[in-house]
Amino acid sequence: MRNQFYVFLVCLAISIFIWFLIVLSKKNMETIDFPILYGKAPSNLVLTNRPDSLLSFRLSSSGFKLITLEYLTFKKPIQFDLKSLKIQKEGEKYVANISTSEMAKAIIREQGIDQELITVSPQNIYFEFSKVTSKKVPVKPNVQLSFEKQFQLSDSLKFDPDSVFVIGVNEVIDTIEFIQTELFKLERINQSKIINVNLVNPWKMQDVRLSENETELTLDVEKFTESTLKIPISIGGHDNMEIKTFPEKVDITYLVALKDYKRISEDMFIVSYDTSVSLKDVKKLQVKIIQQPSFIKITRIDPPEVEFLVLKKDD
Repeated sequence: MRNQFYVFLVCLAISIFIWFLIVLSKKNMETIDFPILYGKAPSNLVLTNRPDSLLSFRLSSSGFKLITLEYLTFKKPIQFDLKSLKIQKEGEKYVANISTSEMAKAIIREQGIDQELITVSPQNIYFEFSKVTSKKVPVKPNVQLSFEKQFQLSDSLKFDPDSVFVIGVNEVIDTIEFIQTELFKLERINQSKIINVNLVNPWKMQDVRLSENETELTLDVEKFTESTLKIPISIGGHDNMEIKTFPEKVDITYLVALKDYKRISEDMFIVSYDTSVSLKDVKKLQVKIIQQPSFIKITRIDPPEVEFLVLKKDD
């Protein structure tokens, strides 16, 4: 009985295989999908819609050929050059349309398909374009810097270029105010550096291009020292009264690069007080720096507030 059962299984398998060969030798219909790759649009236009990315062929052929084409053959993407389109203007937009049925036979020849074509889908592919505009926007840094002790930037960060053109659809370009750099971290800085930093384009998926992909960042770094000067408080004119402060001078503590240390003098500073407040409403005046050298960094004013006395002027 066991031998008879094995014989039965073998005969069944052979029968199924023969039946499978007979079925595959007959004509069948199958839908085969091919990916479409679109080339660049004309330089003055940008594609604003998402045209079909697959072209489906309904084919008739033997089962063997269809299975081979579907599962055992590399489907070469269909390349289509957008620059070859006949584009027409409709209002503010530019449109184009291609009939896939007209190009189906050429595609089949290119793909090396010898099966009979029944239909192709979609039968038409629609394209919509908008005119490209550009705008110049500044570059903004996204950097985290830390310095060794006594070292600081001696000047503001410099970029080259410090601005770029953003190119794309007007609706998107109007919303862009600046372009930021990639996050850049640098620690324990003790000398000047020039670094190339990539620019971030968060609108890439909306077909926005940048005229530059990176910028050159210059760090002017100097060794600094701390120093202090006594600066008299400047009192503005007041009708029929005179103001006297206590003390009359304040200590200004600042950081300055060693190379600029000898350039500092008292007449580079003007110290006054907050004139926006009413003298009747306050007991002390807040000290303010009105003028200072651009190449120093003030770290402390002592005292930050001063007492004052109002005296009437003699007629």
